[in-house]
Amino acid sequence: MSTQRHNLRNTPRHPSFFPLANQSNTLVLLKVAILLNHFLTHFPIYRSESLFGNVPVLNCIGNHEADGGGGVPADYNTSTFNFSFPSNYPFQAYASRFPVPGTYNNFGDITSSLYYSTVIGGVVKLIVMNNYIPFFPGSPQHLWAKNELEHIDRDATPWVFVMVHSSIYHTYFSHYKEMECFRSNYEDMFYEAGVDFVLSGHVHAYERTHPMYKYKLDTCGPVYLSIGDGGNIEG
Repeated sequence: MSTQRHNLRNTPRHPSFFPLANQSNTLVLLKVAILLNHFLTHFPIYRSESLFGNVPVLNCIGNHEADGGGGVPADYNTSTFNFSFPSNYPFQAYASRFPVPGTYNNFGDITSSLYYSTVIGGVVKLIVMNNYIPFFPGSPQHLWAKNELEHIDRDATPWVFVMVHSSIYHTYFSHYKEMECFRSNYEDMFYEAGVDFVLSGHVHAYERTHPMYKYKLDTCGPVYLSIGDGGNIEG
């Protein structure tokens, strides 16, 4: 299915529920994320090695990066903390092929690849999160994210981006409000830290909000971008 057909089928559920930016004024971003759909099946690594060997890519784990089926022990949910081969290894193929900043000495380690932060071009602080593992208060990810957001040096990195696979704000039928639990745990933190953009995929279309906070226009809130059309096998 093409993105156009997908968009027509998934017309906005609540067109006035929260304000969308003018789509003719599309914000052009550096592709800090390549959101691949079934990257092992539809985008084999042997076909992409020459690309990823020469172009810097900052990855974000999504649902299609979780291995499963065929007897593979791949249990991942919001209460599972331990991931290791051979007992339970979702995301192992991803961790073994797409290193994230800071994994040079432990390449292939699942836990080290689940979430991370880095600086882009000396001006953008990028915080990459994971909505498929525990993210509730007190979890390792929540403690890590809280520390990252509270210790941003805006003089050194005046821009702050957050990247997480599933979209927090969008108007499409598919996956509508799936991230409400995540939003309730992190939206205040994003707002207080002055996050500029939240980049997501999962929804196979493009959509961009005005600055938002709790479903209302707020010039101090982040802009939320759904950019799940890139790499989409539907067209």
